[in-house]
Amino acid sequence: MKRIRIYLCAFLFVALTAVKLVAPASAAQLRSAVQEQISRDDDYRAAGDRLRAVLKAPTDAPDAATPAGTYTVVLPVEQMEQTRAVHTQNHFAALPEGLLHPTPSAEVEAELSHAAALDAAYAARETFLDAQAAFSDHAVPANVSYEIPELPFSTAAPVSGTASSGFGYRMHPIHQTVKFHYGTDFAASAGTDICAFADGTVLAAGQDAGYGNYVKLDHGGGFVTLYGHCSALLVSAGETVTAGQVIARVGSTGLATGPHLHFELIHEGVYLNPEFYLAA
Repeated sequence: MKRIRIYLCAFLFVALTAVKLVAPASAAQLRSAVQEQISRDDDYRAAGDRLRAVLKAPTDAPDAATPAGTYTVVLPVEQMEQTRAVHTQNHFAALPEGLLHPTPSAEVEAELSHAAALDAAYAARETFLDAQAAFSDHAVPANVSYEIPELPFSTAAPVSGTASSGFGYRMHPIHQTVKFHYGTDFAASAGTDICAFADGTVLAAGQDAGYGNYVKLDHGGGFVTLYGHCSALLVSAGETVTAGQVIARVGSTGLATGPHLHFELIHEGVYLNPEFYLAA
């Protein structure tokens, strides 16, 4: 019996301390009840029942919104915020790194990449249209489109170089008159690798008075690319190539003022602006 009394006293001391921290207003009432119960030599189960009744009793008269027999603890705002912050920190600290910073799936990454490419393409078109406003008295050629049809294949940069003369109307560097430029020129050192824009088949690899040495690829779906002014051709008609494969070298053959790649993108016979697809 003495041991039971000791255990009960220890439990009640802990309970009283907890209540004092959470609800100081009820601490005095509980302390009196505890002292009364532990001083009596009766059934400890009954004493425990009486003390639980004290804990459940409200300290103030209940209002209409508070059911009788309930007790609501209201903490100061600062303490509530601090408790919430600690709880949140501990909660997330216990989570695996993958849940805190989940790795997007391949499908999600592809969608995000596609959306970013579209944003870059439309931004490039706005810049292009602003620049072409200077040639508003020139009609857009019938075989040219400023639209951005979606490409049904993956692409690769055709060359590592800087765009030196864009698609659209310009002052021709040799003829010194305004002419439409059906591709984009990329300035690069002679001998720089020229790569296939996408998987495809070589339609032609030959020479032309204007293009110089050139390669023309068929990518399917009506899409064709042309690579002009090459110094060397590394593929032949009929060959199959893959995106990024080296197919030629930069040069200045044909009508050229220096080493560069003249790159064209054509869809069903209509010339598109390659810069829209190389902006990302």
